[in-house]
Amino acid sequence: MRSRMSAPLIALALVSGLLVPATIPTGQPAVAAARPVAECRLESSWRQFNEGFAIDEAAADATGTLTVQAVYADFPDQRGGGDGEFWLEHLHADAAQAIANLETQSAGRLDVVIREPATWVTLPHGTSAYPESGDAAWGNRVFHEFVTDAIAAAAPTIDFAGADVVWVFYPWVAPLAARAQADNFVPLTPDGEVFRAITMPKPGSDAVVAPVIVHETGHTFGFPDLYDAVAPGGGSPFLGSWDPMSDGWGDGAALESWEFMGWHLWRLGWIDDDQVTCVDPSTPIDVTLDALTQRGGSVIAVVPAGEHRALVIESRKAERYDAAIPRPGVLVTVVDSEVGTGEGPVRVAPRDGTAFPVTTEEFANATLLPGERYTDPGTGVTVTVLESTGGSDLVRIAGPDATPQPQGTSAAEPAAEPADAVAILPPTGSEPRAAFLTAMVLVLAGGAAWSATRTRRALVTRRSGSD
Repeated sequence: MRSRMSAPLIALALVSGLLVPATIPTGQPAVAAARPVAECRLESSWRQFNEGFAIDEAAADATGTLTVQAVYADFPDQRGGGDGEFWLEHLHADAAQAIANLETQSAGRLDVVIREPATWVTLPHGTSAYPESGDAAWGNRVFHEFVTDAIAAAAPTIDFAGADVVWVFYPWVAPLAARAQADNFVPLTPDGEVFRAITMPKPGSDAVVAPVIVHETGHTFGFPDLYDAVAPGGGSPFLGSWDPMSDGWGDGAALESWEFMGWHLWRLGWIDDDQVTCVDPSTPIDVTLDALTQRGGSVIAVVPAGEHRALVIESRKAERYDAAIPRPGVLVTVVDSEVGTGEGPVRVAPRDGTAFPVTTEEFANATLLPGERYTDPGTGVTVTVLESTGGSDLVRIAGPDATPQPQGTSAAEPAAEPADAVAILPPTGSEPRAAFLTAMVLVLAGGAAWSATRTRRALVTRRSGSD
């Protein structure tokens, strides 16, 4: 009996194995491919405003207390107030809004104390003494002259002792700089006294500058510009509005300041090392990422992709300063600490099957949803979203597979495909029709073998009985 059933059982076993549907497994892989977190701390050769962990010593500490001295500066030919304009009322409100943003995002690790004067300080020169340089900003010389003059004019009434940074607000008119600026090394006197300073124009008493304060304070902490500060007209062609350092002044999508990206939270000291998963993609690893705003046990995953380059993965949900994002999901960015400020040191990593974003809407929709992935052209590393909940996302990170990667494309800008293309994952198992045909062949072969065995044994029995 045992020998008669062996062939059919083998065939049925093969059939059952082949007919199991191919799925993306969601369980944790047997081996957790994690590296020491120190291996994910990129270095940078840039002195200041960089994306590396060697933050310039002139930058302010982003934890503890940041003491701000505000100065409201006007000019003999452009006064800062007037009947019915409520300039100071609006400036107080702007500062309070910005401070609330910074303290909230720090999760209690930063306390901003602002010292605000009650009146304006009038500079010794008119607006023509501080002309912008042609790109709506001041060159270093004029910027330093303006800040030095403002502090000197305020010195008789304001004590700057103990200030970590000076915020200088001024009413904007041409030819003054229309763009806010920051510098962490402003020489004030020949004996070497320096200040960190931010200058913020306000074109009209009701103009909102709170998001600009958040952006410029990011410079105070050593962050570079993530928008295009080089091309005429600027814009955000690298990261959209996924961080205040890219677009901190509004993007037309009911947003004026999104959350700081997870990489910045780590560099600021607003999340701890044990909330960072440093990934070795040589073995697949599944990571559950808590929403960036919730600061759970796992906030970001980082994949080193070179001495100065890394993939950063985080979960972005529609809450708090991200409340209006149109497509909550997993944001993958590419950080390059050797790219300078304003030249794209951080770029969005678009999901497979889509072109690199161009419009504000495309950037806002660059997140990954369950079943979608990003494949890094430089390393072949894939980031696949397996599951999503209201407070977290489960992602799988793995090194390159047998599928060849595109050649000749940059890490930040994969080979262009139609913007409306649908991301399609390669099959994870046998093709069903081929599996079914193979199974049927095995069943028929097993049946034939069984019949042949029975016939052979019957003939042997007859011959034995006749002898």
